[in-house]
Amino acid sequence: MSGVWKLLKSKDLSDTAANIILQSWRSGTKKQYTTYLRQWEKYCSEQNIDPISATVTQGINFLGDLYEKQHLSYSALNTARSALSLVILPPEGSTFGSYPLVCRLLRGVFTTRPSLPRHQKIWDVAVVLRYLKTLHPPSKLNLCELTLKLTMLIALLSGQRCQTIHALNIASMTIDTHPIRQHVFQIHELLKTSRPGKHFSQLVLQSYPEDKELCVFDVLQTYVARTQP
Repeated sequence: MSGVWKLLKSKDLSDTAANIILQSWRSGTKKQYTTYLRQWEKYCSEQNIDPISATVTQGINFLGDLYEKQHLSYSALNTARSALSLVILPPEGSTFGSYPLVCRLLRGVFTTRPSLPRHQKIWDVAVVLRYLKTLHPPSKLNLCELTLKLTMLIALLSGQRCQTIHALNIASMTIDTHPIRQHVFQIHELLKTSRPGKHFSQLVLQSYPEDKELCVFDVLQTYVARTQP
């Protein structure tokens, strides 16, 4: 992100302010952007362009170059567009990514190289549930089977990303028994979906007395006891 740093410093920002602004992008986003910002610097060097004071037209030409020479898809070029929005600032006050000609270019890319869903079918959850019912009782399962059953039940019941499941910590877990038995997890980590004023802060896993073979409460209780040592 050295190019972004140079641009921020060119605005007479202090090191502290510039560093804080750089933290506004998550590590995964920075990694994606860095790939295209490096290519942008190389392109600018070949075209004798200052990478932090380039025009919108020069940025559009760069996207066209990526499209032609690297045969990038709409999704990849859309990421490149977002990356360039960090270092190309149109004089009109709009962003590079929302500039009309840039938007029109991306529409053309979508028409010629559409980015369509890869998954067209939804697998039958009943198949998994029938298998999980065979892994019973939890006390008789080995640690691998117990872990996989618990993880799948949490994934199905919560509909959350892997990152959220990974953030579950028994240090932030409480157990309620009234009116229904349940584990309540407080999520204290920053998630991909977290925004100012919006954060998935709590996950509740309730017991399922209708079918003990699929009760996540009992499986989690067994898992915590088994892994306590």
